[in-house]
Amino acid sequence: MDAYDEILQEVPYDLVTASGRAQVLRDMGRLNEAFKEFSKIAEMYPEEIVPQLSRAGVLRELGELEKAEIAFANLVKRFPLAADARTGYAKILRDLGRFTEALNEFNKIITEFPLNPLGYIGVAETYRKIGSLLEALKAYELVMDRFPRSASSRNGKASVLVAMGDYSTALRILPTNLPATQSEWVAYHIRGMVQMRSGKLEKAERIFEWGVETPWVSQRAYFKTALASLRVQQKRYPEVFPLVQEIIQPSIEPIARALIMHASGELGDTPRFNQSYESIRNTSAPVVIELREALAGRYRRQTTSILPDSWFFLHECDSLLLAA
Repeated sequence: MDAYDEILQEVPYDLVTASGRAQVLRDMGRLNEAFKEFSKIAEMYPEEIVPQLSRAGVLRELGELEKAEIAFANLVKRFPLAADARTGYAKILRDLGRFTEALNEFNKIITEFPLNPLGYIGVAETYRKIGSLLEALKAYELVMDRFPRSASSRNGKASVLVAMGDYSTALRILPTNLPATQSEWVAYHIRGMVQMRSGKLEKAERIFEWGVETPWVSQRAYFKTALASLRVQQKRYPEVFPLVQEIIQPSIEPIARALIMHASGELGDTPRFNQSYESIRNTSAPVVIELREALAGRYRRQTTSILPDSWFFLHECDSLLLAA
């Protein structure tokens, strides 16, 4: 940050430096500040797409999905040949639960930009979030065949394999070194999910507790949510709330709210339970909606057919693997 400030003192209107500084704020998790900075840059350079995309992306990360949809839709109109703008718009459709529309948009990107991996990855991720595991697996394999260096596709495929119970294959395709890059931290999180889903809670705990301190701020919410799920399994319910109550990322927030439902249900905190239930949108990923309704049935005594603890454990694990 200091280095960017020094350069901007000499060249205050340099696009690259100003954008870099705003991106650092974004990486640090200072999203409101980053949004203000990108907004200023976008106003100064209205014909430059990068700050416009970054501004819309920060809106999405802030959970302002309707505003982000408008921003990305406008960018698609202004820059119709920009695959990044089209991809951002498709992701927002997916966040809003409009999965069929999202798939259609990603497939259009594949058709129009066949050498760009974004559309292929988008299709695979959408199938994963829907819970169509076989389709997701095929889509990830297609990406890895055409773009073998795609770390996000490797991680996505591993997540699907873990949800299918194929732990050994998932672990074989993940890196074994200690994490350094952002994609390696994602892979490390998936390794922790393998340990948790297979019942090795102490090993999972060590991974998640370390991951909460990852230098990649955007990844901390994933580790916090996983650790909260583990705390539920350990019946350490009060520890769930401080881990996840501030999470706002659109792909993780519904899972965090479901974990708050579980913990508050066990503690008999009916107001918090009801508030969390209402905060999970009906447009969330199907696996999360199913979990929400099962928790409601369990703690509101809406059904005489109560699912076993093992069902909730696996469903919470799979929510983290598929919907996040």
